[in-house]
Amino acid sequence: MDILRPLGLPMPKIEEEVVEFSIDRAQIRICDYPQLRALSWQLNHDLLLTDEEAIGIYERNKRFLEINEIDEHERVLIQRLIDECGMEQLL
Repeated sequence: MDILRPLGLPMPKIEEEVVEFSIDRAQIRICDYPQLRALSWQLNHDLLLTDEEAIGIYERNKRFLEINEIDEHERVLIQRLIDECGMEQLL
């Protein structure tokens, strides 16, 4: 590290940027929701999405959503996104 320090000057202090991971922000695993998995076929299905990312996928691809194929678990997710995050009514 001495070769990077200008002669006679102290090393600049490097501050680490602390980014807190919030499980609330990324909690929706694509593979847990069959319709979401079908709508996001191009993504890794183990990926965790934020509510906003899931809303974007559902709303952009709503014409491909198979309403009759949505299981109860996914209906609960969609209803939560509608109630708490303002997603448009898809059901």
